[in-house]
Amino acid sequence: GQAVLKSGEKIKGPAIVIATEGPEAARLLGASGSVGSRGEWCLYFSAATAPIAEPFLVINGDNSGLINSVTVPSVVAPSYAPAGRHLVSVVVIGYRHKSASMIENGVRQELYDWFGPEVEDWYHIKTKRILHALPDQSPPMPEPVNRTVTVTPGIYVCGEYQGVPGIQWAMLSGRQAAEQVIRDLGTKEH
Repeated sequence: GQAVLKSGEKIKGPAIVIATEGPEAARLLGASGSVGSRGEWCLYFSAATAPIAEPFLVINGDNSGLINSVTVPSVVAPSYAPAGRHLVSVVVIGYRHKSASMIENGVRQELYDWFGPEVEDWYHIKTKRILHALPDQSPPMPEPVNRTVTVTPGIYVCGEYQGVPGIQWAMLSGRQAAEQVIRDLGTKEH
């Protein structure tokens, strides 16, 4: 019936929904075993010209190198970059234990191979490391539609780590948890 924050503050309520990445949900619940996940690096560059003139997500289909995908969000939304510039976004999946400088250097070399010498003039804005960006996707994958969201009465979980990775499955999981809370609280007096 309550959650205790890191500060020691207690928040009471008839339902607690744990909506976080799998490893943190397991830790909060005191679950034994590990919930697998994959890390991701997101690198952002400023470029004078867009290396991709269309609103495409370019996927690395060679299954080699660091880069998983490249996109230019400012082609779709020019306000994402200063006037006269473009925002280039690069995603690298895995390589959790590499340093940010190693990732940036490797990505820059691959971008040079993809787009040529113009990459040398790109300004590196930021590199963001997300330790638990994707849940483990090893087969067999769980059925995403029929999953348990109730841990114990009053405690619920949601997140894509319980099913197929992807924003639609994460949203479905949240909806399933919310609907279960509504069903459970609708039968009790508060």
